[in-house]
Amino acid sequence: MISRQSLSAKFHSLFLCGYAANATMTPVSAKALREEICRMSQRIDKSWVVIASIENAEGNRCVDLFFRPDGTYGFEEFRRDPEDAGLWTPVHYYSGACFPSKDDVLAAATNTVIWLAENLRGQSAKS
Repeated sequence: MISRQSLSAKFHSLFLCGYAANATMTPVSAKALREEICRMSQRIDKSWVVIASIENAEGNRCVDLFFRPDGTYGFEEFRRDPEDAGLWTPVHYYSGACFPSKDDVLAAATNTVIWLAENLRGQSAKS
């Protein structure tokens, strides 16, 4: 059985930060991988610094771009619903992905979150 710490390290390096797989690594089950994804992306870690928070026009969706102490960048999409007392709730599990620069994280968020791309195009057109 593979430990959670080992699983987390393997998941992070193989699937999130783009490192090549090592042929000697132990295979990880899909269930263990799903559990690790859910554990890793509950909220933005307190040590991460949000560098931009972009809301949609309705004010019920938001994408946070953040910088980590290890020098990488990431993003997460949130929603805000009346039944959640106005709290921001993560929508997807994007926050575990690692990007080397602000430009790369913005490009990834824009390519991944459809409304964000439309929102940024709309802001550019108004300028």
